[in-house]
Amino acid sequence: MTLHVNGGAFTGNNGDSLRPAATGSSALNVSVAGGTAFADSNSGVNVSADQDADVTFDVTGSTFLRHASHALQMIVNDNASAGSIVRGTVANNSIGDGSADSGSHDANGISYRLGGSADVRLASLRTRSATPTRRASSSKRCASRRARRRWARTST
Repeated sequence: MTLHVNGGAFTGNNGDSLRPAATGSSALNVSVAGGTAFADSNSGVNVSADQDADVTFDVTGSTFLRHASHALQMIVNDNASAGSIVRGTVANNSIGDGSADSGSHDANGISYRLGGSADVRLASLRTRSATPTRRASSSKRCASRRARRRWARTST
């Protein structure tokens, strides 16, 4: 499945504003761009993969404001197999408006929870955040996995 979001606004949602998920042996391609705004919800974008699913996502040029939970999150579930491939880029986004906790008041601006044995490569580039970024739910747990994981970060 392919999902393209280009512009517009997602506001006031009780759950995730955008929640693309891949399971089984499915393939998911997600693109969020063009000044898309996410505000005043539980979370902005939450992408997930499990089992043998393949996911490619790009979130670029978007704004995330006043979320209760993570503004942007990628989850690779514990049941993701070595056959699952996840590739993602988060670039040129604004999380928050410069004041403390304005992107997420109870969680992180960007959160990556990496479980299972998937082959994961993620990049976060030039994203401005007034909220902390969390790379994984547990660095000890992720370090113990045999999956190849690469992280590139050049945020400012």
